[in-house]
Amino acid sequence: MKLRNLLTGALVAGTVTLGAVGIAGAETTTTPDTGTAPTHQVDCTKVQARLTKVQDHLTELQSRITELTARRDQVAASGKPKAAERAAKLTGRIASLQTKLDAAQQRLTTVTAKVAAACPAA
Repeated sequence: MKLRNLLTGALVAGTVTLGAVGIAGAETTTTPDTGTAPTHQVDCTKVQARLTKVQDHLTELQSRITELTARRDQVAASGKPKAAERAAKLTGRIASLQTKLDAAQQRLTTVTAKVAAACPAA
């Protein structure tokens, strides 16, 4: 029994000692990152082409909103029994699309300003 306790104590002491050495060996000093500048180049022609494409999509969305508004007005004026329900659905859809369009135009404005700063000659 004494031998068993002695071996257990030695094992625990060895584990603690080697564990502390392992932790101390794992500690290394690192130099802080100073924040280097980005290394990628902006291709201004591609960016301008993409901005034009996004603007075209936003124009298409605006025309779709206009079409839906005209359709809603036509449905509301028809006087059919379910016309009010359909007009309400169209109104909700128009409001949702208009919200998305406004957010997209805001993002486009922000990105266009960033592009103008990155590509002054464009």
